[in-house]
Amino acid sequence: MTWLINAFGTNWKTNTAAAVVFVLSCPAFVGALTDWAHHQPADWRGALAGIVIAVGLAAAKDNSTHSTTSEVESATYKAKEKRVVDL
Repeated sequence: MTWLINAFGTNWKTNTAAAVVFVLSCPAFVGALTDWAHHQPADWRGALAGIVIAVGLAAAKDNSTHSTTSEVESATYKAKEKRVVDL
């Protein structure tokens, strides 16, 4: 389990799912590209849906991952600086 966390980071659940979905959507994307190159009807919806889902999962945060105190303080400080600059 430790190697999985080291490989995919703290959000290892969603990152693993993103990698699996991306790998499974690659053949559909290559097939659609090949069909398009040969002037055949291509299933772009299926190919792009898998890629979009993979990107969404990669950007998602696991429900068991919580921000640390230092991360919250850093984000609060940055938000306060941005607010002062915007005023």
